Amino acid sequence: MTEQAGPEKQTPDPRAAEIGAEADRWVLLFAERALTADEARAFNSWITANPEHERMFRAAQSGMRELAHLRGMDEYRDWIEPSASERLGQAASASLSALRRILASKWSLGLGGAAAASLCALLVLTILPFDQAPVDPAQPIQHAPDFVTAVAEIRTVALPDGSQVTLGAASSLDVDFTEAERRVVLGEGEAFFEVEGDAAWPFIVVAGDTLVRVVGTQFDVRRAGQAVEIAVLEGEVEVIQPDGPVDAPLDDRDVRHVLVAGQQVAARAEDRVQPVRTINPDTVGAWRRGELMWADTPVRDIIADLNRYAPSGVRLEAEEIGDLEYTLAVQADDTQSAIELIAASLDLEISQDSEGVMVLQVRDR
Repeated sequence: MTEQAGPEKQTPDPRAAEIGAEADRWVLLFAERALTADEARAFNSWITANPEHERMFRAAQSGMRELAHLRGMDEYRDWIEPSASERLGQAASASLSALRRILASKWSLGLGGAAAASLCALLVLTILPFDQAPVDPAQPIQHAPDFVTAVAEIRTVALPDGSQVTLGAASSLDVDFTEAERRVVLGEGEAFFEVEGDAAWPFIVVAGDTLVRVVGTQFDVRRAGQAVEIAVLEGEVEVIQPDGPVDAPLDDRDVRHVLVAGQQVAARAEDRVQPVRTINPDTVGAWRRGELMWADTPVRDIIADLNRYAPSGVRLEAEEIGDLEYTLAVQADDTQSAIELIAASLDLEISQDSEGVMVLQVRDR
């Protein structure tokens, strides 16, 4: 009788445990505090070095979000015995490791990502301390952005729909695609979008209290200081400022402007959306070529942009000139020239504080 071969054994990746442990460490660090500039550079270097790094980091993020949610659900309290609060870090790390094993196994292929993450969270509930304050369901769960860049770093990423985003320096982006819409959130900085057209699947960018809705086009969104600036290279975009929450269903009555190629608009929290301006389309997203350009832009917004490229940082101490509009063009790797030009034109003095930050202040008379 012929013996039947058993199931083929998979050889585990010898680096999987090492990658997983590093993914756990980054997720826990993001949950604990904001990264320093050096840590942000190290994170970006690590996550872009290998696709498996990013896959395990996303899996670890999912596990952490599920745990944070379940720890605030009272119905699970009777299932467990309270334990010392100092075991929370070990429990979270164990849950993330378990989630990776589930997601990597053949058995998990029959589960959705959320189901696998929830199951992993349930497995470690017996060691999670509940003597801490429960999660407030009204507050969003804090998590690391899906994509982040360090000071002076530019990165291009591909989205699940085939669209591409070029993320500017010191910027962050979250991606949340559903069956109804493609939504991304620009937490800070700047991004240039090249959106694949799909009339039945709108693409929405959220930046503060301003939304940009498109079908398929190329455009730039920048968060600088208190302003959100939108400029269009190709196609057509809708600029929306809803009266209610940005995550509520969109109402066409909240559309403030419809922009076409060669148009730009700034949206400010204090005076809503400003008038549309005509610009040279070649200047849209010029920072991708290493060219920083501002046309009639408030000085405080220029300083906010420069801080995404200047290694030592810049501070505008002369608040009274923050609203003055200024036009300037420099190379991204020469922020020193930009600072010197602003100082010379506005009769400001440049100094340096104890941390090496360049300070622009009114010149002593």
